[in-house]
Amino acid sequence: MDPMVMSNLAAPITMEEVKCAVFNMQPWKAPGPDGFSAGFYQKTWNIVGDTVYKFVENVWQNPSVIADVNKTDICLIPKVQNPEYIQHFRPISLCNTSYKIVSKVIVERLKGCIASLISPYQTGFVPGRNIHENIVVAKEMAHTMHRMKGRKGAFAIKVDLAKAYDKLSWSFIWRTLVEINFPEVLINVIMHCVTSVMTNVKWNGTRTDFFRPQRGIRQGDPISPYLFVLCMDKLSHIILHAVEKDNWKGIKMGRRGPMISHLMFADDLLLFGEASEPQMRCVMDSLQRFCTMSGQEVSHNKTSVLFSRNVERNLRNKLLNISGFNETSNFGKYLGVPLHGRAPRRSDFQYLLDQVSAKLSMWKANHLSFAGRVTLAKSVIEAVPIYPMMSSLIPKACLEEIHKMQRRFIWGDTDQKRRFHAISWDRITVPKWMGGLGLRKLDVMNKACLLKLGWKLQNGSDELWCKVLRGKYGSETTMGSNTSTSRVTHSSLCKALDGLKPILDKCSFWCIGDGRSIDAWSEAWIEEGFFLDQNVIIPVHLQGMTVHDLVDGNGKWNWSLFDSWIPVDCCKKIAAILPPNDDYGGDERVSIGGSTQQFSVANMYNNLCGLNEKDVNTIWMKIWRLKRKQYFML
Repeated sequence: MDPMVMSNLAAPITMEEVKCAVFNMQPWKAPGPDGFSAGFYQKTWNIVGDTVYKFVENVWQNPSVIADVNKTDICLIPKVQNPEYIQHFRPISLCNTSYKIVSKVIVERLKGCIASLISPYQTGFVPGRNIHENIVVAKEMAHTMHRMKGRKGAFAIKVDLAKAYDKLSWSFIWRTLVEINFPEVLINVIMHCVTSVMTNVKWNGTRTDFFRPQRGIRQGDPISPYLFVLCMDKLSHIILHAVEKDNWKGIKMGRRGPMISHLMFADDLLLFGEASEPQMRCVMDSLQRFCTMSGQEVSHNKTSVLFSRNVERNLRNKLLNISGFNETSNFGKYLGVPLHGRAPRRSDFQYLLDQVSAKLSMWKANHLSFAGRVTLAKSVIEAVPIYPMMSSLIPKACLEEIHKMQRRFIWGDTDQKRRFHAISWDRITVPKWMGGLGLRKLDVMNKACLLKLGWKLQNGSDELWCKVLRGKYGSETTMGSNTSTSRVTHSSLCKALDGLKPILDKCSFWCIGDGRSIDAWSEAWIEEGFFLDQNVIIPVHLQGMTVHDLVDGNGKWNWSLFDSWIPVDCCKKIAAILPPNDDYGGDERVSIGGSTQQFSVANMYNNLCGLNEKDVNTIWMKIWRLKRKQYFML
């Protein structure tokens, strides 16, 4: 680890980071046994701030002090509709806020270095990584297995760890922190936070007797997710060591793509391997070794194996006997999104319609005002499909059905009677600042979400899912060619991104640096949405040139190359641009309304809908800003 990072982790506590920890907490969440919520500390910070700071500083110098406030109420949250057994409940720990402040300070320090410590196969709770990265890779793996041919097949195992947080060994946590080479002062504070806890179960508002656990970490403690992913990364090390020794053979994603052996999102595990008896034994040995070290246990009833279509029945039976797991024809949903190797169907997203219907059945439309129904339709119903939209092209028929449900709810339709829809849907989906109600067109929103993936691909992101797509389909498919390069055998996501390339090119342009990354004729660098090859015929001997090639030896535009055949108005625009120069650094692609670092889905949605903030109606802006008293005075 970087010495500078090490010194920051072990640095003395400052008043500023304690205050940030307090004010970054949700103010009125359920309190711990002492009854004080974070809102109390925030409201009275001028009075209690110094005391809180001195307490945290004292814990840093003498970690055993944390035991005085490290008490926890366990609330049992039902995981199913009608819970009958203890397994049907999720234990959530309500920690004292004074303890959570200490934990929060540690978390803020860990955030700066945890991404460099965790392997790229883990995306859970790692700053800068997104759950959708795992979903994209898992979908591409399922697609590869679905289309597999030849003698060598593959298997995928969806592993379920029983009570993963509760069974984590404290000694394993300590060994992991020491192996990472964390500062001793930080390890001491963390281990006292984990091991000094006194807890009780809160049942029907009544506390049971406090007891001291012997293992596990708490769901509800801010530091628990980070400790968990650090410990789970040990399994990654075991797997990658087996891969390096050629004992574990994952699935190769294209000739130049990475070898994928496993994917992790916290305790959600997907393991991939070649369908052979030695491979399955290697997988089981690796899992057993990790479980012995960490105290974890694999739930055999909930763990399933998926085989590629070219694995024979006899071999499948042998591999199932070795593993002891159940076979499945598909994994259903992975991280909340359908995981199928084939193209998505409307029936795959029926669960979205069911979720919307369930929410609507809980609301009495007749008891709500029109404004209340619009607010619920926008903030709740519209939010249901956004999560799968970030990684899937949802069938338009499914999104249209959700729109129908929204319209019926807004206007108060019932099964017995259809009410008059006074305003067209196209008008309702116009932003408030243009006279509409601000609801969004879901099919357009789906495109805007997927364009964020295409944006990262075209900007050369080195995230794992980008490497998988480039390796599987080649850079010509994923790096912004204006012509369609997808094939029938490509995945539905690849086809969707390929179909959105023209839109992405139209809604982005290049800021010139050295000019070496920009095609002079097929990419927009003169102005937004302007491509030279779409306006003039490019001479054959000049095709394939970059913007850097248009500069002469003196660093000025080489007008002899193009002023004779490019229109005069284009030449004037080029003359207004500084010629590329190596001193300016690399070229940068900029999204309209966004930047090279950030892609704004909201701005892209406005672009796709043809909405321009210059067209804002000031009258509507004033109306929406009116306070209730002003409204009644009018």
